Amino acid sequence: MPSEEIVTMGSPGSKRERIFATYVQRMLARRSTSVRYTPTQTIHWLSWLAWQMKCHNQTEFYLERMQPDWLEAPQSLRHWYRAAVRVATGLVVGLFHGLIVGLRDGLFIGLVFGLLGGVIIALTHRVRKEVKPREIIS
Repeated sequence: MPSEEIVTMGSPGSKRERIFATYVQRMLARRSTSVRYTPTQTIHWLSWLAWQMKCHNQTEFYLERMQPDWLEAPQSLRHWYRAAVRVATGLVVGLFHGLIVGLRDGLFIGLVFGLLGGVIIALTHRVRKEVKPREIIS
C-alpha cells in the first residue's frame, strides 16, 4: 500500500488496524502449497496465542516459555479433571502393588493395602504446574 494512502486513512487506531489486517492477509497469501489450516483457523489460533501472551505479560513468543496452564480446561472443569486423574492413577498404582503384596501375603491383604495405598497416593500426589527450561539460550 502506498504511504500516501496510509496517511489519508483516518484515525491512528483505524490506520493501525488496517495496516495489521493487510499484513495478516498478505502473510496468509504467501503460504506454501500444502495448507493445513484455513485462514480463519489460523487467525483464530493466532488470536488465542496473542490473548494468552497478554494474560501472561509476554510480548515475544518463545515456545519454551509456554506453561501447562495455557492449555488447561476452564477453571470449572480443571478441578474435577485433576482429581479424577489423581484418583485413577492412585488406584492403578495401588492395585498393582496390592497384586504384588497379594501374591506374597494373601489376596485380601494385598487388595486392602493396594486400595489404601492408592487412596494415599491420590490424596498426596501433586502435578507440577510450571515448566522450567534446562538451559537458557541467549
